[in-house]
Amino acid sequence: VNLMIQLWKFGISLSLTIIDLLFWFLAARFNPQIYFADWKLDLSQEEIDSFFSPDYFAARDKFNAAATSLDAKIKTILHPTAKGPNEKDTYLDCATFGNASSNTLIVLISGTHGPEAYAGSAIQTGIVCNFTKLFGNFDCKFAFIHAHNPFGFAWDLRFNEDNIDLNRNYIDDFSHNLPKNP
Repeated sequence: VNLMIQLWKFGISLSLTIIDLLFWFLAARFNPQIYFADWKLDLSQEEIDSFFSPDYFAARDKFNAAATSLDAKIKTILHPTAKGPNEKDTYLDCATFGNASSNTLIVLISGTHGPEAYAGSAIQTGIVCNFTKLFGNFDCKFAFIHAHNPFGFAWDLRFNEDNIDLNRNYIDDFSHNLPKNP
């Protein structure tokens, strides 16, 4: 799952995969009336297109600008070794906003696989740009993790700088000793 929402509201967990969110977002490209749960957004084709970016660096700037406009707290983590094209630094950014004291947290992660990060970034940016319309009355906090694999995003690769598919290498059984980190 490359893009996931975990909604913990009233003890219910709702997971939407990239396929669900892409269907929602792509449907809007053909019909600018987006229906998501009980919400309705009227977006023009131009508005929808404005959420997409030509590369990692433009997507990062767009996402951070949108998050900043919400007064989000943005934590930026510089990748310690991997560089993008032209030796540019790459970063994972996490924007948190909403009701900080809420017990409900919605986490949205994009960019586990580089080629899929364009859509994930556009979805995150679109949600942030329309946050008040979508979630203005929700008593919850949000954490949007942008470019989970910034190297893959910057180079349009499914894998990270170590040729690892992050989606296939998570440890899901912590009952045994963890492997040593080389």
